Amino acid sequence: MMFVVLTVISFVIVYITYSTRKSKTYLWFSVFLILSYLVDGYFTNDYEYLFFSATYPQIPADSESNAGVAIFCLLTLIVYSLLTVFFSKRTEILRVSYDIKITKKLIAVCFFYTVFLAVVVFISMQKYSLSLLLSNRQSFFEDNLLAGIALYTAPALSVLSFVGATCTKSIFLRLFFVFVLVVTFCASLISGSRSTLVLNCILPCIFYLVIRNAQRNKQKKLSKKTIVKLVLACFVLFSLSTLYRDYTRGEQEELNVFVSPDFVTFDSSALIMQQGIGPAQTYLAAFTFLIPRSIWSEKPISGNRYFTQEFFYERLVDSGAEITASLIGEAYINFRWFGVVSAGVLMFCLSQIIEKLFRVGGIYSVLGLIFLFRGTNIIRGDLLNTLVPLFFSFFIFYMASAKIVLLTRTSGMRYVR
Repeated sequence: MMFVVLTVISFVIVYITYSTRKSKTYLWFSVFLILSYLVDGYFTNDYEYLFFSATYPQIPADSESNAGVAIFCLLTLIVYSLLTVFFSKRTEILRVSYDIKITKKLIAVCFFYTVFLAVVVFISMQKYSLSLLLSNRQSFFEDNLLAGIALYTAPALSVLSFVGATCTKSIFLRLFFVFVLVVTFCASLISGSRSTLVLNCILPCIFYLVIRNAQRNKQKKLSKKTIVKLVLACFVLFSLSTLYRDYTRGEQEELNVFVSPDFVTFDSSALIMQQGIGPAQTYLAAFTFLIPRSIWSEKPISGNRYFTQEFFYERLVDSGAEITASLIGEAYINFRWFGVVSAGVLMFCLSQIIEKLFRVGGIYSVLGLIFLFRGTNIIRGDLLNTLVPLFFSFFIFYMASAKIVLLTRTSGMRYVR
């Protein structure tokens, strides 16, 4: 009953906040937060066991810990909502458009990055067999910063190459950009990263449906037809990526999303509160990831790794795969109940970055969408696994498209040479 009451209260808070600011990013993150903790927590509490993968012994749920996570979620939502009401701006997507022109610098960016991506994949396949790469995506990332850079920024490359393929009239250039898209897609398949795979597919689709459609029809708002197409595309791609996970990772990802270790945000948080693990400094790991452990051997580890080492060490040793500590779990590990403030502030800061990109509009909206999809990991994952992909996505996309390709900024925000 408590979960139902808290869920209703949460949706009322979301409705009031959204009515005040009309922030689509707030709506996205807040609803995802409620579904991940309150709705998921309702089923966990009713089942009386934590929904971890079937390959592990069932862990009894603790009603007090479950209630603690639910209250923590509500308080985090309140902090996030108050910050949004008092410190955010109303956002209009697609306020400006781009007159896109293919320049030599855009071609150079796509060419050199494709070479870099191909080299990273080739080197990784020399170290690991294809079957191992498919069954254990962590083997692609483990102690390999270049592999992480390549995969995290692959969606940005796919958008840039899609721009080239759709805007050039040269058959040779079009074939080149299509080749880049194929290489990027194959790299995401080999990595086993579902988020990268979906982003590589959905972002060009969004670019075409939203930005190009808005340019042709002089629209500044999304039509209902376009929204339906986007929702259907997201649903189809998510379903296909789930099937891909099941066929490639087998027993590591059991049965369906409801028992997968990747989707146990509530359960992870409940177990952390139940056992009272911490305190730790896992937030620092997000800001020290570029420092090699050869220089700083005692460097803090991420929330996901810290949590997995505490409870699922065998899984970590056998496969290298981690289980999410989640937003609430990691906040509790670092600050106990004061973590509601840090969790709410983190969500608000990420939302404001995305809102800023949407306000600029045009092709920057695509970068905002990368942040929107990748940033969802802040709810189901740790801070490190959120900031690192966003950092590299921002670096390659913004630096390549804005600083190299977009040379002159005018009222029309156009690409010029």
